[in-house]
Amino acid sequence: MNEADRQAVKTDTAMPPPDIAPPPTAGSQVAAFVAHQAEVTRTDHEDFQAYLRAKREHAQQTREQEAPRARTKLRPRLTRRGMLTAAGGTAMAVEAATLVFDGNRTSASDDATAAGPQQQPITREMINSRADVAGRSLGRWIALLPTKMGGGTYALDLNSNRVLASIWYWNYGDHNPISHHLCAFPSADPYNGFEFVNSTQGGKNSLIYGIPTNITEPAPGFNIYRVRYDGSQMQLMENVSESTGLGLGVHVTVNPRDAQSYFVTDGQKDIAAHFDRTTSRVKAALRFDWKGNSPELSRTWQDGGVLTISRIYPDEATGKYDYLGT
Repeated sequence: MNEADRQAVKTDTAMPPPDIAPPPTAGSQVAAFVAHQAEVTRTDHEDFQAYLRAKREHAQQTREQEAPRARTKLRPRLTRRGMLTAAGGTAMAVEAATLVFDGNRTSASDDATAAGPQQQPITREMINSRADVAGRSLGRWIALLPTKMGGGTYALDLNSNRVLASIWYWNYGDHNPISHHLCAFPSADPYNGFEFVNSTQGGKNSLIYGIPTNITEPAPGFNIYRVRYDGSQMQLMENVSESTGLGLGVHVTVNPRDAQSYFVTDGQKDIAAHFDRTTSRVKAALRFDWKGNSPELSRTWQDGGVLTISRIYPDEATGKYDYLGT
């Protein structure tokens, strides 16, 4: 190969193929995206304006078509006999409606029209609702799920994947219910009834999650609710905090020995209490105080300290504790 051929080869290999475009730069990609977004916004706006024009034209045509009909409609003739007939018919209709309403109120199958709690289960139709994992059923279990900031708790049937019932503490005058921890008592047939204890957090906990809100002084919170599911709905049986004066809002545990009592603990107030299931009487209430050897919070556990556990008692005059609210 002579010198001229070698120069030609070098020239050919140095030139990029004419059909391959250079890779786009970051700036060009951003510019293309902005331009496409502007085009989409423009076309969406034009389409919406065309829809509004068509809607106005259709409304105008409808009014023009109905106008002649309104002008040709004859005014009904009002006579004394017609007035008496209309009055009698109205009275008969009102009387019939009243009888039907009274009959519905006394009927056992239509308790929805009467005052008081619902007595009949709600019939729900579900389609392909069976819950399973890789073809295996989750079993006939009921999961109690607190809604936290939603302010309530609902029971989910893990076998059918349907919600059996729910309770919302807003309905009972709690203006800041943060449904937190819960624990259910054992039941031989939970589908037909069971009880559970549900604690709610302090009201100011609604301000620590960074959720946009106009609330600056929330309701106190810290309630302990005892709830029963009767096979059709949930009903609040008692606000244990109001009954005892102990507003605790964290961990709830049923006594594993006999399930006739339960424990509620609160890390913000550093109190643990033991309640009787039937009477809600406080069997014992303990307060925990930790004094670390280090003044630095990050070292308070590593450097050790002294934990003091003391028993607290209710007021002798009222029989209640003074630990409600935040």
